[in-house]
Amino acid sequence: PPCKVSIGSAELAADCAMPSCWPTRSSSRVMNFAFLLVLLPLAAAHSNLIKPKPRNAIDSELPEWANGKAPYHWEGPGNGTAPCACRNGTDVCASAQTCLWFNVGTTIGCPLPDGGDKGPSNPNRIDRCGAGMKATNNDPAHRTINRAAVAGSKDDWTKFNPWRAPGHAPVYDACGRASGSYQATPGKGEFTDTKYAKLGDLGSQVLPKYDTGTVWRTGSVVETRSSFRANHGGGYQFRLCPLTSDLTEACFQQTPMPFAGNSKLMISDGSMIELDSVDVSNGTLPVGGTWRMLGVPDVAGGAPPRRGL
Repeated sequence: PPCKVSIGSAELAADCAMPSCWPTRSSSRVMNFAFLLVLLPLAAAHSNLIKPKPRNAIDSELPEWANGKAPYHWEGPGNGTAPCACRNGTDVCASAQTCLWFNVGTTIGCPLPDGGDKGPSNPNRIDRCGAGMKATNNDPAHRTINRAAVAGSKDDWTKFNPWRAPGHAPVYDACGRASGSYQATPGKGEFTDTKYAKLGDLGSQVLPKYDTGTVWRTGSVVETRSSFRANHGGGYQFRLCPLTSDLTEACFQQTPMPFAGNSKLMISDGSMIELDSVDVSNGTLPVGGTWRMLGVPDVAGGAPPRRGL
């Protein structure tokens, strides 16, 4: 059964793991392959890939994480909710710890993330490894935060972050890292150890195959659904990797998937609205691969660089 991978790229934060507000829906065309494919999510800020359900949600098989439950709740903003709380229409959103598989401390042109060792990553304003790479995504209409700043100027404080050159910021693992680092980091990134994984584990090495019954026919147009838990801006891309291959970033980069239409956004009353989706393909990696800008606006009015959203 062919499935796909969701890769995200943040603009506010130097991390790569998609955020979570209300579910969005995207369609993508399944290409004609003569082999099995696997779905794994990596996502911009904290996100949950809901449909199809990824192996990162395997903890939902445990009683304490089943049916949208969690053994603890977040405090502060979002008080009283599970760490990866989400909406899935009228169905239960059993995301478990999906949103806690991500990467902390990654900026464009670097060989690896730093796990937060180079200082705060949300918001991020620095070239974390001194790579010197210039942003390729500079059109204000294609940026999600601080759009009024002249690209490359001292006021353009997101210029080193993943969405400013989609695909050029490194990840620890194509399936994410539990807590995004070898250590717990600020911003509610604490992964709870279970029998399937522990904090710091790499998803491709520890997460078992997770058959959720999803089957897609080659050549068909299919629907996906994700939720965004923290709006760091940025965007995302869907990719494929053969089931028989090692689940590496290089493997997934070989097969980016085209979008088949506009995305949709679920608003607070449960209704769906179609977005005028914005796609970016210049200066991306894989070369020419299409990335889609996150369709959730920056409600902080510019996201000042000394505070998060």
